Amino acid sequence: MNFLKHASCCLIITAVLSLPGSSAVAFAPPKPVASSAVVTTETPGHAAKIEANILGAKNLYLVVTDGGNGYGSDWANWAEPKLFGPKGEMKLTDLKWKSASADWGNVGVNKNVNGGDLRIAGKPVEFGIGTHANSIIHFELPEGYDKFVARAGIDNGGSDQGMGSSVQFF
Repeated sequence: MNFLKHASCCLIITAVLSLPGSSAVAFAPPKPVASSAVVTTETPGHAAKIEANILGAKNLYLVVTDGGNGYGSDWANWAEPKLFGPKGEMKLTDLKWKSASADWGNVGVNKNVNGGDLRIAGKPVEFGIGTHANSIIHFELPEGYDKFVARAGIDNGGSDQGMGSSVQFF
């Protein structure tokens, strides 16, 4: 089973852990600290703002899932992603991720999943991360930042295909 293809269901499944000599213990996987609604070409600007409290967090996982209709044409951009806190403001693209994977194409800094310029609703994206549903990008966070903010949207590489692009960001 490919985790990325089933990431959205993994967020709500409760697991049961049974250790030798102990009774079974139920636990829920981590819940996202922020999420967008499903973003489609019907969404104004083909994007949504996403903001997360990351106070005390050591890791940041950017997850994009398909909008429930399969992952074809689901090119996604984390546009202008920034960290804010007592140390000031930092572009997330100034950090190197620990790992990044997508179900199609290549995750890219300042490039869409196919290596082209980042564009959302026909407008250039100043800086960001291009990916494709389903994807997960892991960053180790530096100290001194307590908020993550980004515009999360469908890249024109997907929306211009006219095949029902839809994504959700976590």
